[in-house]
Amino acid sequence: MTSNIFISHDHRDSECAKILANALSKITLRQIDAWFSTDADEFGGIQPGAIWLDEIRARLKSSKAIIVLVTPHSVSRPWVLFESGFGAGLATCDVVPIALGVDISTDIPFPLAMYQTYKVADYVSLCNLMARILNKYQIVFDEELSRPTLESTISSLSRAMAPASNSEGKADSEMSSYDLFDSLKTHIDRRFLGLASQILDGNARMGSELSSKLVEYEVPLKIRFSELNSDQYITINKSMSLQDVFDDVFYMLESVVTAFSYLEAWVLRNTQNKYLSCCARGG
Repeated sequence: MTSNIFISHDHRDSECAKILANALSKITLRQIDAWFSTDADEFGGIQPGAIWLDEIRARLKSSKAIIVLVTPHSVSRPWVLFESGFGAGLATCDVVPIALGVDISTDIPFPLAMYQTYKVADYVSLCNLMARILNKYQIVFDEELSRPTLESTISSLSRAMAPASNSEGKADSEMSSYDLFDSLKTHIDRRFLGLASQILDGNARMGSELSSKLVEYEVPLKIRFSELNSDQYITINKSMSLQDVFDDVFYMLESVVTAFSYLEAWVLRNTQNKYLSCCARGG
């Protein structure tokens, strides 16, 4: 039996809605049908001659959950709030905000901010979201079987969220790619070195408190290539290795780089004065 999910989105995020809908269909072997109004498929979206408001209401009433795509496009759009509010009024429908390219701590508008929001920025966060959605529908989630779809989905979402940018020169794009890794390294070093310092000092209590704060955090990544221009976030938790972090970065960049080539050259810059402090090439 097929279960329904309603995806609320701004029309400019139609591609993101389609990517998520396809991922849910593939991972659940079509046990979940995700509907969104701008679906251009033959039998998708609002059909010709349909009364659009009646169609929206009917789809919401038949859904167990409404996924609200909160993006820079939709964050202040009244129609998205209307759809999520309608879903919230249904006892059988859960409201699930998903943040793409926005900060969940500052950018989610009220009343959506009252709901548990899921940040989708990398493989781990997408995997966690899918596991929770499938659990709601009592569908077994097999991560290993779903891995190819999850990896393809996070890569496609990164490209879909990238605004068109034809005005940036090649030099600016290359330097910005270095900025991405500089930001990543700075955030990782700051947190893990702080924890290591507490442990070496023998302050077990403070070390424990700091460790608990490092259960999960987000690192903003600014991707600036001529073909890919996007502001993303990567979620890091204490169970991840550095290779896991690099894998997540690669999923975001694979459309413009080849495997491992993006790790060949490292440039570390002082983020305050922008001077080069170190330049190295990996072996």
